[in-house]
Amino acid sequence: MSLTLILSPVTLYVSKRFEFTQRETEIYNILILNGYSNKEIADALDISERTVRNHIQRMMEKTGMDSAKKMMAIGIQAISI
Repeated sequence: MSLTLILSPVTLYVSKRFEFTQRETEIYNILILNGYSNKEIADALDISERTVRNHIQRMMEKTGMDSAKKMMAIGIQAISI
């Protein structure tokens, strides 16, 4: 699967707020907009599932969240503000 990424304003806000790397930003964008599984993200970005898990783990550490769903909620809450 090939994916052209257009970063949402929410993704850009969260990425800047938590100082995500470029790849973390791409992964967050795919999570928030599509809710893809780790395998689907890996396929879309042509990286391994393990690499996706590692990026998500670092993103959770940066945001202080203990699950990917809670981390996604940061973006959803940003929309409401």
